[in-house]
Amino acid sequence: VSKIYAVCFGIHGYCQWIWKFIYFPPSIEIQEVLLLLFPFWHLTLLFIWNKLITEMLGRFRVMISSTIKDLGEERRAAERAIQSLKLDKLRSETIGSRPYTPKALCKLWAEQCNAFILITGERYGHRKSRNQSVVEFEFEVARERDPGKILVYIKEGVTREPKLQEFVDRLNDFNKGYVTSSFTTPEELELRIRDNLTKW
Repeated sequence: VSKIYAVCFGIHGYCQWIWKFIYFPPSIEIQEVLLLLFPFWHLTLLFIWNKLITEMLGRFRVMISSTIKDLGEERRAAERAIQSLKLDKLRSETIGSRPYTPKALCKLWAEQCNAFILITGERYGHRKSRNQSVVEFEFEVARERDPGKILVYIKEGVTREPKLQEFVDRLNDFNKGYVTSSFTTPEELELRIRDNLTKW
């Protein structure tokens, strides 16, 4: 779609440019044809542009990364926020079967997503390798690929596991961490994610 639009827009621009060098006015018949075709041509450009934007937004993927058991409502709230913006969500428990190992799929998503939503609650999560949780593993992969695509949300009013508190302290580090958003309810989280994604 982008190539079609580029060609059409190039033709449009070239015709406007070459028209400036025509020193004689076209005949009345040609003028009538041009006046008739002009709005259709602009509508065609507008239609292709709309298709292009739709394609781009449809492929904009947002990954939700968090522990599942303690943050089920929050994950659903994040999904609602993402879908309200007509973006694709990547959420592990809703994808069904895939021909990948869990680690390979987590790594693939964290690398290829356009935005990475990290949500922390009470639990650090299962430690799969190197004494590191899946959530922290996904975060490290996403950060290595593009530190600027990460948005962090920290649930307040909960008692965090010691290992999770260490991770949250890293996320809040003044020099190497992120400007994080706090929340207490899923509804508050949904509003924050939608607002932050829109501005981002």
